[in-house]
Amino acid sequence: MDTINVLVIDDSVVVRRFLSELISADPELACADIAPNGRIGLTKIEQIRPDLVILDVEMPEMDGLQSLVEIRRR
Repeated sequence: MDTINVLVIDDSVVVRRFLSELISADPELACADIAPNGRIGLTKIEQIRPDLVILDVEMPEMDGLQSLVEIRRR
């Protein structure tokens, strides 16, 4: 069975850590990487090509909704 690679994008260090640990606890999931905002997240999406992206809605620089629009555009 292939592992599902997840990218966590959230401006809160605590939330990123919590979600990373939660994801890593499931043998079918792997936390591929984390990002503190949507702009950095978009770069990481191109680099690691995750299967799943978890986005926070409110973040500095580029929020989750703006990021989602850009992800879908790409």
